[in-house]
Amino acid sequence: MTATTATPSHAAGSPTAPAPRPVSEAPGATTLLAVGRELAAIRKDPVRSLELSSARHGGRPFQLSAPGAHASLFINDPEGAKEVLLTHQDDYEKSSQYEILQRVLGLGLVTSEGELWREHRSIVQPVFAGRAIGAFAQYMVAAASDALDRWDATWTDGQEIDLSVEMSMLTLDIVGRALVGTDFSARSTEFGAALGDMLEAAGAIGRSPVTHISGGIKRMGVGRGMNLQPRRLQRMNAAIDVLDDVILELIERRRRSTDEHDDLLAVLMGYRHPETGEPLSATALRDELMTFVTAGHETTANGLSWMWGLLSQHPSARAQLLTEVDEVLGGDRTPDYDDLRRLEWTTACFQESMRLFPPVWIVQRRAKVDTVAAGYAIPAGTVISISPWVIHRDARNWPNPAGYDPSRFIGDAPKDRPRLAYLPFAAGRRMCIGQGFAMMEATIVTAMLSQRYTFDLVPTARLETDPSITLRPRHGMPVIAHRR
Repeated sequence: MTATTATPSHAAGSPTAPAPRPVSEAPGATTLLAVGRELAAIRKDPVRSLELSSARHGGRPFQLSAPGAHASLFINDPEGAKEVLLTHQDDYEKSSQYEILQRVLGLGLVTSEGELWREHRSIVQPVFAGRAIGAFAQYMVAAASDALDRWDATWTDGQEIDLSVEMSMLTLDIVGRALVGTDFSARSTEFGAALGDMLEAAGAIGRSPVTHISGGIKRMGVGRGMNLQPRRLQRMNAAIDVLDDVILELIERRRRSTDEHDDLLAVLMGYRHPETGEPLSATALRDELMTFVTAGHETTANGLSWMWGLLSQHPSARAQLLTEVDEVLGGDRTPDYDDLRRLEWTTACFQESMRLFPPVWIVQRRAKVDTVAAGYAIPAGTVISISPWVIHRDARNWPNPAGYDPSRFIGDAPKDRPRLAYLPFAAGRRMCIGQGFAMMEATIVTAMLSQRYTFDLVPTARLETDPSITLRPRHGMPVIAHRR
Protein backbone atom coordinates (compact mmCIF):
# COMPACT_ATOMS: atom_id res chain seq x y z
CA MET A 1 0.00 0.00 0.00
CA THR A 2 1.23 3.47 -0.82
CA ALA A 3 0.03 6.97 -0.10
CA THR A 4 -1.42 7.14 -3.60
CA THR A 5 -3.59 4.02 -3.37
CA ALA A 6 -7.05 4.88 -4.64
CA THR A 7 -8.90 2.19 -2.68
CA PRO A 8 -7.16 0.80 0.42
CA SER A 9 -6.69 -2.96 0.31
CA HIS A 10 -8.45 -3.50 3.62
CA ALA A 11 -11.30 -1.14 2.77
CA ALA A 12 -13.50 -3.74 1.17
CA GLY A 13 -13.91 -5.99 4.23
CA SER A 14 -16.50 -8.71 3.69
CA PRO A 15 -18.23 -9.07 0.27
CA THR A 16 -21.36 -7.38 1.61
CA ALA A 17 -19.60 -4.53 3.44
CA PRO A 18 -20.50 -1.10 2.05
CA ALA A 19 -17.76 0.81 0.31
CA PRO A 20 -16.12 3.41 2.55
CA ARG A 21 -17.39 6.93 2.02
CA PRO A 22 -15.08 9.86 1.27
CA VAL A 23 -14.06 11.60 4.48
CA SER A 24 -15.29 14.84 2.92
CA GLU A 25 -18.84 13.50 3.39
CA ALA A 26 -18.49 13.31 7.17
CA PRO A 27 -20.65 15.86 8.98
CA GLY A 28 -19.01 18.74 10.77
CA ALA A 29 -17.26 22.04 10.15
CA THR A 30 -15.57 22.59 6.78
CA THR A 31 -15.76 26.34 6.15
CA LEU A 32 -13.28 28.76 7.66
CA LEU A 33 -16.04 30.46 9.64
CA ALA A 34 -17.43 27.18 11.01
CA VAL A 35 -13.97 25.83 11.83
CA GLY A 36 -13.08 29.06 13.59
CA ARG A 37 -16.26 28.90 15.65
CA GLU A 38 -15.60 25.29 16.67
CA LEU A 39 -11.97 26.00 17.52
CA ALA A 40 -12.98 28.94 19.69
CA ALA A 41 -15.27 26.63 21.66
CA ILE A 42 -12.55 24.00 21.93
CA ARG A 43 -10.05 26.55 23.15
CA LYS A 44 -12.47 27.75 25.85
CA ASP A 45 -13.41 24.29 27.17
CA PRO A 46 -11.88 21.46 25.12
CA VAL A 47 -13.36 18.42 26.82
CA ARG A 48 -16.87 19.81 27.16
CA SER A 49 -16.82 21.09 23.58
CA LEU A 50 -15.78 17.71 22.19
CA GLU A 51 -18.41 15.96 24.29
CA LEU A 52 -21.15 18.29 23.01
CA SER A 53 -19.97 17.97 19.40
CA SER A 54 -19.98 14.19 19.61
CA ALA A 55 -23.50 14.21 21.09
CA ARG A 56 -24.69 16.62 18.40
CA HIS A 57 -23.57 14.14 15.75
CA GLY A 58 -25.11 11.15 17.53
CA GLY A 59 -21.75 9.70 18.54
CA ARG A 60 -20.78 9.28 14.88
CA PRO A 61 -17.52 10.58 13.40
CA PHE A 62 -17.41 14.28 12.57
CA GLN A 63 -14.85 16.49 10.93
CA LEU A 64 -13.19 19.79 11.68
CA SER A 65 -11.34 20.50 8.46
CA ALA A 66 -10.08 23.93 7.48
CA PRO A 67 -10.14 24.72 3.73
CA GLY A 68 -6.85 23.85 2.08
CA ALA A 69 -5.64 21.73 5.00
CA HIS A 70 -5.65 17.97 5.49
CA ALA A 71 -8.92 16.59 6.81
CA SER A 72 -9.33 16.28 10.58
CA LEU A 73 -11.75 13.57 11.70
CA PHE A 74 -12.97 12.92 15.26
CA ILE A 75 -13.79 9.29 16.03
CA ASN A 76 -15.19 8.75 19.51
CA ASP A 77 -16.55 5.22 19.59
CA PRO A 78 -14.73 2.05 20.70
CA GLU A 79 -14.91 0.25 17.35
CA GLY A 80 -13.60 3.23 15.40
CA ALA A 81 -10.84 3.72 17.96
CA LYS A 82 -9.96 0.04 17.64
CA GLU A 83 -9.52 0.39 13.87
CA VAL A 84 -7.11 3.29 14.29
CA LEU A 85 -5.17 2.20 17.38
CA LEU A 86 -5.13 -1.57 16.86
CA THR A 87 -6.40 -3.06 13.59
CA HIS A 88 -4.71 -0.61 11.20
CA GLN A 89 -2.21 0.95 13.60
CA ASP A 90 0.64 0.53 11.12
CA ASP A 91 -1.14 3.00 8.82
CA TYR A 92 -0.69 5.82 11.34
CA GLU A 93 1.95 7.88 13.09
CA LYS A 94 1.85 10.43 15.89
CA SER A 95 0.26 13.70 14.79
CA SER A 96 1.25 17.35 15.16
CA GLN A 97 -0.26 17.16 18.66
CA TYR A 98 3.07 15.67 19.69
CA GLU A 99 5.28 18.24 18.00
CA ILE A 100 4.90 20.67 20.88
CA LEU A 101 5.84 17.82 23.23
CA GLN A 102 9.00 17.25 21.20
CA ARG A 103 10.05 20.76 22.14
CA VAL A 104 9.81 19.73 25.79
CA LEU A 105 10.54 16.01 25.90
CA GLY A 106 12.75 15.73 22.85
CA LEU A 107 12.61 12.45 20.94
CA GLY A 108 11.74 10.18 23.83
CA LEU A 109 9.47 7.16 23.87
CA VAL A 110 6.30 9.28 23.75
CA THR A 111 7.27 11.42 20.75
CA SER A 112 9.65 9.33 18.62
CA GLU A 113 8.66 7.24 15.60
CA GLY A 114 9.92 4.38 13.46
CA GLU A 115 13.23 2.69 14.13
CA LEU A 116 14.22 5.14 16.88
CA TRP A 117 11.04 4.34 18.80
CA ARG A 118 11.47 0.58 18.30
CA GLU A 119 15.07 0.68 19.52
CA HIS A 120 14.25 2.71 22.63
CA ARG A 121 11.15 0.64 23.40
CA SER A 122 13.24 -2.53 23.30
CA ILE A 123 15.75 -0.97 25.71
CA VAL A 124 13.24 -0.07 28.42
CA GLN A 125 10.64 -2.82 27.91
CA PRO A 126 12.28 -5.30 30.34
CA VAL A 127 12.16 -2.70 33.12
CA PHE A 128 8.35 -2.59 32.94
CA ALA A 129 7.60 -6.18 31.93
CA GLY A 130 5.39 -8.51 33.97
CA ARG A 131 6.43 -9.12 37.54
CA ALA A 132 9.64 -7.17 37.01
CA ILE A 133 7.75 -4.08 38.14
CA GLY A 134 7.16 -5.77 41.49
CA ALA A 135 10.66 -4.69 42.46
CA PHE A 136 9.44 -1.09 42.42
CA ALA A 137 6.89 -1.67 45.20
CA GLN A 138 9.48 -1.11 47.94
CA TYR A 139 10.25 2.38 46.62
CA MET A 140 6.58 3.28 46.40
CA VAL A 141 6.02 2.14 49.98
CA ALA A 142 9.07 4.05 51.23
CA ALA A 143 8.03 7.28 49.50
CA ALA A 144 4.45 7.03 50.79
CA SER A 145 5.71 6.28 54.31
CA ASP A 146 7.94 9.35 54.25
CA ALA A 147 5.07 11.51 53.00
CA LEU A 148 2.80 10.25 55.78
CA ASP A 149 5.46 10.88 58.40
CA ARG A 150 5.90 14.43 57.10
CA TRP A 151 2.16 15.02 57.17
CA ASP A 152 1.89 13.66 60.72
CA ALA A 153 4.63 16.03 61.83
CA THR A 154 3.33 19.16 60.11
CA TRP A 155 -0.45 18.84 59.73
CA THR A 156 -3.11 19.30 62.36
CA ASP A 157 -6.36 17.37 62.23
CA GLY A 158 -8.84 19.27 60.08
CA GLN A 159 -6.16 21.24 58.25
CA GLU A 160 -6.90 22.45 54.72
CA ILE A 161 -4.35 21.40 52.10
CA ASP A 162 -4.08 21.24 48.31
CA LEU A 163 -3.93 17.52 47.68
CA SER A 164 -2.96 17.97 44.02
CA VAL A 165 0.33 19.52 45.15
CA GLU A 166 0.93 16.70 47.61
CA MET A 167 0.18 14.03 44.99
CA SER A 168 2.58 15.68 42.55
CA MET A 169 5.35 15.74 45.16
CA LEU A 170 4.71 12.13 46.17
CA THR A 171 4.60 10.68 42.66
CA LEU A 172 7.73 12.64 41.71
CA ASP A 173 9.46 11.16 44.74
CA ILE A 174 8.37 7.67 43.66
CA VAL A 175 9.63 8.13 40.10
CA GLY A 176 12.91 9.50 41.44
CA ARG A 177 13.52 6.60 43.80
CA ALA A 178 12.25 3.79 41.58
CA LEU A 179 13.44 4.77 38.11
CA VAL A 180 16.50 6.96 38.52
CA GLY A 181 17.70 6.32 42.08
CA THR A 182 17.37 9.98 43.04
CA ASP A 183 15.78 11.86 45.91
CA PHE A 184 13.86 14.72 44.33
CA SER A 185 12.55 16.06 47.63
CA ALA A 186 14.94 19.02 47.73
CA ARG A 187 13.73 20.25 44.34
CA SER A 188 10.22 18.80 44.15
CA THR A 189 8.48 22.15 44.63
CA GLU A 190 10.65 23.83 42.00
CA PHE A 191 10.28 20.91 39.59
CA GLY A 192 6.52 20.69 40.09
CA ALA A 193 6.02 24.41 39.50
CA ALA A 194 8.15 24.32 36.35
CA LEU A 195 6.27 21.29 35.06
CA GLY A 196 2.95 23.05 35.67
CA ASP A 197 4.13 26.15 33.80
CA MET A 198 5.38 24.06 30.91
CA LEU A 199 2.18 22.03 30.58
CA GLU A 200 -0.05 25.09 30.76
CA ALA A 201 1.91 26.97 28.11
CA ALA A 202 2.34 23.97 25.82
CA GLY A 203 -1.34 23.11 26.11
CA ALA A 204 -2.43 26.65 25.29
CA ILE A 205 -0.18 26.77 22.23
CA GLY A 206 -1.39 23.36 21.09
CA ARG A 207 -5.04 24.45 21.38
CA SER A 208 -4.50 27.70 19.50
CA PRO A 209 -6.65 28.03 16.36
CA VAL A 210 -3.55 29.23 14.54
CA THR A 211 -1.80 25.98 15.42
CA HIS A 212 -4.68 23.86 14.15
CA ILE A 213 -5.28 25.74 10.92
CA SER A 214 -1.59 25.88 10.09
CA GLY A 215 -1.46 22.09 10.30
CA GLY A 216 0.92 21.76 13.19
CA ILE A 217 3.63 23.17 15.35
CA LYS A 218 6.54 22.49 12.99
CA ARG A 219 5.00 24.58 10.22
CA MET A 220 4.77 27.45 12.67
CA GLY A 221 8.41 27.09 13.62
CA VAL A 222 7.98 26.80 17.38
CA GLY A 223 11.36 27.32 18.97
CA ARG A 224 13.43 29.66 21.05
CA GLY A 225 13.20 32.47 18.51
CA MET A 226 9.52 32.22 17.70
CA ASN A 227 7.43 35.32 18.35
CA LEU A 228 3.95 33.74 18.32
CA GLN A 229 2.40 33.92 21.81
CA PRO A 230 5.72 35.25 23.17
CA ARG A 231 4.73 35.36 26.82
CA ARG A 232 3.60 31.74 26.83
CA LEU A 233 6.71 30.68 24.94
CA GLN A 234 8.97 32.55 27.33
CA ARG A 235 7.25 30.90 30.27
CA MET A 236 7.48 27.49 28.64
CA ASN A 237 11.14 27.89 27.75
CA ALA A 238 12.01 29.08 31.26
CA ALA A 239 10.24 26.03 32.67
CA ILE A 240 12.11 23.72 30.29
CA ASP A 241 15.38 25.22 31.51
CA VAL A 242 14.49 24.26 35.09
CA LEU A 243 13.46 20.74 34.09
CA ASP A 244 16.62 20.31 32.02
CA ASP A 245 18.75 21.44 34.94
CA VAL A 246 17.23 18.81 37.21
CA ILE A 247 17.57 16.02 34.64
CA LEU A 248 21.15 16.85 33.67
CA GLU A 249 22.11 17.10 37.33
CA LEU A 250 20.91 13.58 38.07
CA ILE A 251 22.73 12.20 34.99
CA GLU A 252 25.97 13.82 36.11
CA ARG A 253 25.49 12.57 39.67
CA ARG A 254 25.06 9.01 38.40
CA ARG A 255 28.16 9.27 36.20
CA ARG A 256 30.22 10.21 39.27
CA SER A 257 28.74 7.43 41.40
CA THR A 258 30.69 4.23 42.02
CA ASP A 259 27.67 2.40 43.47
CA GLU A 260 25.82 -0.40 41.70
CA HIS A 261 22.33 0.49 40.47
CA ASP A 262 19.49 -1.57 39.03
CA ASP A 263 17.01 0.94 37.68
CA LEU A 264 15.87 2.61 34.47
CA LEU A 265 18.75 5.07 34.48
CA ALA A 266 21.27 2.23 34.80
CA VAL A 267 19.63 0.40 31.88
CA LEU A 268 19.73 3.50 29.69
CA MET A 269 23.33 4.39 30.57
CA GLY A 270 24.49 0.79 30.19
CA TYR A 271 22.93 0.25 26.76
CA ARG A 272 25.21 -0.43 23.80
CA HIS A 273 23.97 -0.66 20.22
CA PRO A 274 24.20 -4.32 19.12
CA GLU A 275 25.98 -3.46 15.85
CA THR A 276 28.05 -0.36 16.60
CA GLY A 277 28.64 -0.80 20.32
CA GLU A 278 27.78 2.87 20.79
CA PRO A 279 25.96 4.04 23.93
CA LEU A 280 22.93 6.29 23.83
CA SER A 281 23.89 9.84 22.97
CA ALA A 282 23.71 12.50 25.67
CA THR A 283 20.67 13.94 23.91
CA ALA A 284 18.87 10.59 23.72
CA LEU A 285 19.59 9.94 27.39
CA ARG A 286 18.24 13.35 28.36
CA ASP A 287 15.14 12.88 26.22
CA GLU A 288 14.20 9.52 27.71
CA LEU A 289 14.77 10.67 31.28
CA MET A 290 12.75 13.82 30.68
CA THR A 291 9.95 11.67 29.26
CA PHE A 292 9.82 9.22 32.15
CA VAL A 293 10.31 11.72 34.95
CA THR A 294 7.76 14.24 33.71
CA ALA A 295 5.11 12.01 32.13
CA GLY A 296 5.75 9.23 34.64
CA HIS A 297 4.59 11.23 37.62
CA GLU A 298 2.22 13.80 36.10
CA THR A 299 -0.47 11.41 34.87
CA THR A 300 -0.61 9.37 38.09
CA ALA A 301 -0.65 12.50 40.24
CA ASN A 302 -3.64 13.81 38.30
CA GLY A 303 -5.51 10.52 38.52
CA LEU A 304 -4.97 10.33 42.28
CA SER A 305 -6.00 13.95 42.80
CA TRP A 306 -9.29 13.45 40.97
CA MET A 307 -9.88 10.20 42.85
CA TRP A 308 -9.64 11.80 46.30
CA GLY A 309 -12.11 14.49 45.25
CA LEU A 310 -14.54 11.90 43.88
CA LEU A 311 -14.29 9.73 46.99
CA SER A 312 -15.14 12.77 49.11
CA GLN A 313 -18.31 13.21 47.05
CA HIS A 314 -19.22 9.49 47.26
CA PRO A 315 -19.03 8.40 50.91
CA SER A 316 -20.30 4.86 50.29
CA ALA A 317 -17.48 4.18 47.83
CA ARG A 318 -15.00 5.63 50.31
CA ALA A 319 -16.40 3.54 53.16
CA GLN A 320 -15.94 0.40 51.07
CA LEU A 321 -12.36 1.46 50.31
CA LEU A 322 -11.55 1.94 54.00
CA THR A 323 -13.12 -1.41 54.87
CA GLU A 324 -11.05 -3.24 52.25
CA VAL A 325 -7.82 -1.54 53.29
CA ASP A 326 -8.42 -2.38 56.95
CA GLU A 327 -9.27 -6.01 56.14
CA VAL A 328 -6.28 -6.57 53.87
CA LEU A 329 -3.62 -4.54 55.66
CA GLY A 330 -4.92 -3.99 59.16
CA GLY A 331 -4.01 -0.76 60.85
CA ASP A 332 -0.35 -0.37 60.04
CA ARG A 333 1.04 -3.13 57.80
CA THR A 334 2.43 -1.74 54.56
CA PRO A 335 1.35 -3.39 51.31
CA ASP A 336 3.61 -5.49 49.13
CA TYR A 337 3.29 -6.67 45.55
CA ASP A 338 1.32 -9.78 46.51
CA ASP A 339 -1.32 -7.66 48.27
CA LEU A 340 -2.33 -5.89 45.06
CA ARG A 341 -4.73 -8.57 43.82
CA ARG A 342 -6.59 -8.43 47.17
CA LEU A 343 -6.96 -4.64 46.99
CA GLU A 344 -9.53 -4.94 44.21
CA TRP A 345 -11.85 -2.11 45.28
CA THR A 346 -8.86 0.14 45.98
CA THR A 347 -7.64 -0.36 42.43
CA ALA A 348 -11.15 0.10 41.05
CA CYS A 349 -11.49 3.47 42.79
CA PHE A 350 -8.49 4.71 40.80
CA GLN A 351 -9.65 3.11 37.56
CA GLU A 352 -13.03 4.81 37.84
CA SER A 353 -11.40 8.18 38.49
CA MET A 354 -9.42 7.73 35.27
CA ARG A 355 -12.62 6.91 33.43
CA LEU A 356 -14.24 10.19 34.47
CA PHE A 357 -11.04 12.24 34.32
CA PRO A 358 -8.58 10.50 31.97
CA PRO A 359 -5.16 12.16 32.37
CA VAL A 360 -4.65 11.91 28.60
CA TRP A 361 -7.93 13.33 27.34
CA ILE A 362 -7.21 13.21 23.60
CA VAL A 363 -5.12 10.91 21.40
CA GLN A 364 -4.25 11.87 17.84
CA ARG A 365 -2.86 9.94 14.90
CA ARG A 366 -1.97 11.04 11.36
CA ALA A 367 -2.52 8.66 8.45
CA LYS A 368 0.77 7.79 6.72
CA VAL A 369 -1.04 6.07 3.85
CA ASP A 370 -4.53 5.88 2.44
CA THR A 371 -6.57 3.73 4.81
CA VAL A 372 -10.07 3.28 6.24
CA ALA A 373 -11.65 4.00 9.61
CA ALA A 374 -15.22 4.11 10.91
CA GLY A 375 -16.65 3.60 7.42
CA TYR A 376 -14.66 6.40 5.79
CA ALA A 377 -11.83 6.34 3.26
CA ILE A 378 -9.00 8.14 5.03
CA PRO A 379 -6.47 9.87 2.74
CA ALA A 380 -2.85 10.04 3.80
CA GLY A 381 -2.27 13.13 5.92
CA THR A 382 -5.67 13.00 7.62
CA VAL A 383 -5.52 13.61 11.37
CA ILE A 384 -7.70 11.32 13.49
CA SER A 385 -8.61 12.53 16.99
CA ILE A 386 -9.88 10.08 19.61
CA SER A 387 -11.03 11.43 22.97
CA PRO A 388 -10.97 9.05 25.94
CA TRP A 389 -12.97 11.72 27.79
CA VAL A 390 -15.83 11.40 25.29
CA ILE A 391 -15.66 7.60 24.98
CA HIS A 392 -15.53 7.18 28.76
CA ARG A 393 -18.70 9.27 29.19
CA ASP A 394 -20.76 7.70 26.41
CA ALA A 395 -24.00 6.17 27.71
CA ARG A 396 -23.80 3.51 24.98
CA ASN A 397 -20.81 2.05 26.83
CA TRP A 398 -21.38 3.20 30.41
CA PRO A 399 -24.78 3.28 32.15
CA ASN A 400 -25.09 6.47 34.21
CA PRO A 401 -21.88 7.69 32.58
CA ALA A 402 -21.41 10.77 34.79
CA GLY A 403 -21.71 8.75 38.00
CA TYR A 404 -18.74 7.54 40.05
CA ASP A 405 -19.08 3.77 40.44
CA PRO A 406 -15.92 1.68 41.02
CA SER A 407 -17.96 -1.53 40.74
CA ARG A 408 -17.69 -1.08 36.95
CA PHE A 409 -14.19 -2.58 37.32
CA ILE A 410 -14.98 -5.42 39.72
CA GLY A 411 -15.11 -9.08 38.68
CA ASP A 412 -16.44 -9.75 35.19
CA ALA A 413 -17.98 -6.31 34.69
CA PRO A 414 -15.28 -5.17 32.21
CA LYS A 415 -16.12 -8.11 29.91
CA ASP A 416 -19.55 -6.60 29.23
CA ARG A 417 -18.05 -3.58 27.43
CA PRO A 418 -16.29 -3.11 24.09
CA ARG A 419 -12.54 -3.51 24.38
CA LEU A 420 -11.72 0.16 23.84
CA ALA A 421 -14.61 1.61 25.81
CA TYR A 422 -11.87 2.29 28.38
CA LEU A 423 -8.49 3.55 27.22
CA PRO A 424 -6.80 5.77 29.83
CA PHE A 425 -3.41 4.52 28.62
CA ALA A 426 -4.33 4.56 24.89
CA ALA A 427 -4.00 1.21 23.05
CA GLY A 428 -1.86 -0.70 20.60
CA ARG A 429 1.91 -0.79 20.42
CA ARG A 430 2.07 2.90 21.35
CA MET A 431 0.08 2.50 24.54
CA CYS A 432 1.74 3.73 27.73
CA ILE A 433 4.63 1.45 28.63
CA GLY A 434 4.29 2.44 32.29
CA GLN A 435 0.69 1.27 32.69
CA GLY A 436 1.56 -1.51 35.13
CA PHE A 437 3.87 0.79 37.10
CA ALA A 438 1.18 3.47 37.36
CA MET A 439 -1.54 1.05 38.48
CA MET A 440 0.68 -0.51 41.15
CA GLU A 441 1.76 2.94 42.32
CA ALA A 442 -1.83 4.19 42.55
CA THR A 443 -3.03 1.14 44.48
CA ILE A 444 -0.17 1.25 46.98
CA VAL A 445 -0.47 5.00 47.53
CA THR A 446 -4.26 4.87 47.87
CA ALA A 447 -4.11 2.02 50.37
CA MET A 448 -1.36 3.52 52.52
CA LEU A 449 -2.84 7.01 52.66
CA SER A 450 -6.27 5.55 53.46
CA GLN A 451 -4.82 3.68 56.43
CA ARG A 452 -4.09 6.98 58.13
CA TYR A 453 -6.17 9.78 56.54
CA THR A 454 -9.48 10.67 54.96
CA PHE A 455 -9.93 13.76 52.81
CA ASP A 456 -13.04 15.91 52.49
CA LEU A 457 -13.38 18.56 49.81
CA VAL A 458 -13.61 22.06 51.22
CA PRO A 459 -17.18 23.37 50.85
CA THR A 460 -16.13 25.99 48.29
CA ALA A 461 -14.12 23.57 46.11
CA ARG A 462 -14.73 23.77 42.35
CA LEU A 463 -13.76 20.63 40.47
CA GLU A 464 -13.09 22.13 37.06
CA THR A 465 -10.85 20.63 34.40
CA ASP A 466 -7.72 22.23 33.00
CA PRO A 467 -7.12 20.33 29.74
CA SER A 468 -3.54 21.21 28.87
CA ILE A 469 -1.26 18.38 27.78
CA THR A 470 -2.81 16.36 30.61
CA LEU A 471 -6.13 16.79 32.41
CA ARG A 472 -5.36 18.67 35.61
CA PRO A 473 -7.76 20.04 38.23
CA ARG A 474 -7.91 23.75 37.37
CA HIS A 475 -8.11 24.91 40.99
CA GLY A 476 -6.08 22.14 42.55
CA MET A 477 -7.76 19.72 44.95
CA PRO A 478 -8.44 21.66 48.19
CA VAL A 479 -9.38 19.23 50.94
CA ILE A 480 -9.64 19.03 54.71
CA ALA A 481 -7.41 16.25 56.03
CA HIS A 482 -8.67 14.13 58.91
CA ARG A 483 -6.51 11.65 60.80
CA ARG A 484 -8.18 8.26 61.18
